[in-house]
Amino acid sequence: MKILLPGLQVQSPNYFLWVLVSLLIILLVVLIFAFLLKYKVDVTTRALWRRNRQLTLAKEKAEENERLKTIFLQNMSHEIRTPMNGIIGFLSLLKQPDLDAESRQKYIDIVSKSGKRLLTTINNIIEISKIDSKQIEVRNTQVDLIEILNFYYNFFLPQAKERKLEFRLNCLIPPEDATILTDKFILDNILTNLINNALKFTKQGSVELGASVMEKEVLFYVKDTGIGIPKERQNAIFERFVQANLSMTRAHEGSGLGLAIVKAYVEILKGKIWLESREGEGSTFSFTIPYVPSEAPQEPDTDAQQEKLETETLKILIAEDDNISFLFIQQLLKSPQITLLRAKDGSNAVELARRNPDLSLILMDIKMPLLNGIEATHQIRQFNPSVPIIAQSAYTFSGEQEQAIKAGCNDYITKPINKNILLQLIKKYTQQ
Repeated sequence: MKILLPGLQVQSPNYFLWVLVSLLIILLVVLIFAFLLKYKVDVTTRALWRRNRQLTLAKEKAEENERLKTIFLQNMSHEIRTPMNGIIGFLSLLKQPDLDAESRQKYIDIVSKSGKRLLTTINNIIEISKIDSKQIEVRNTQVDLIEILNFYYNFFLPQAKERKLEFRLNCLIPPEDATILTDKFILDNILTNLINNALKFTKQGSVELGASVMEKEVLFYVKDTGIGIPKERQNAIFERFVQANLSMTRAHEGSGLGLAIVKAYVEILKGKIWLESREGEGSTFSFTIPYVPSEAPQEPDTDAQQEKLETETLKILIAEDDNISFLFIQQLLKSPQITLLRAKDGSNAVELARRNPDLSLILMDIKMPLLNGIEATHQIRQFNPSVPIIAQSAYTFSGEQEQAIKAGCNDYITKPINKNILLQLIKKYTQQ
């Protein structure tokens, strides 16, 4: 038995201290491990949350796209069937033997408007397809901005008057700065869509077309006093399958593709487009394209050309296999001063061109049996390099125009043929 004497201290064994330190180290390691494990779990949880959020957004986006595509297809069906019903229905009414002259003219006007509406829808579908397949290539040529603005002002003025709207042109471009290098076809499509939209959605008031030249850009705008666009729809108005009004009871016809095409075309030209609008007060669509100046072409002697046009006789070869298309062109060019020859296929066109070296012009269809228009043009150029050849086609996909020009065609016109454009081209190439 040990007796503890006063003043003596009991010392703990050395191993006790080591055990305590070891326990503390183990506890620290466990805490660090637990902290790292919690951090890893938190990181994984956040990643899973983000992934789930992305999947949810993707699912919502897919559902929204599906909904918009359904609406789009419904609109397309409506926009195709409605004018077709008008065309077929009123053509059948025109067959009535006892139809009076006033009703006949009214029905003809309805058929014409329905045809134009159907053509606009088809053109929009084709343009969207070309944009999606990246078949749009920029082909810069000399473009006179003042001439283009005046053309569209005069072109849409009758339509504005018919709707009892004021149509104004505000061109602030000096003549010396008016000639630039850009793609005229794309610019035409942009302006046509914007002006058409402005007129369509304006019931009263005015529409204004304007343009000005800045340092490195050309600014265009189309301003109207129409229905305007709700603020919550303005960010989406340029998107595919989207309209300002997605309801099934729309007050205005149209596929809703026009502004999507406009936006795509502006971006192809490396420009920008934006919108300012207030619901019930109107909208202003503005866009810019790069300003690339070019020397102005020499002005032709208009008076001399007009005098020559009125007195000269023309001999024109129409290479066209489709009977209806030929009859239409025949009516467009019906004149005592114009002699028309017809070829129903490419081989026949080459033979008629060989037998008639005095041809004033050839209107060459691209798609024909036996020999297509491209190859027929190539063969004609081997024995007649000077006769003007204008290619015509109902196909508008990229590459065809270049092939026609490369084969030897002087110019290109698309079907359905516009009478004014055709006459301008004939005048251009026969009134030298």
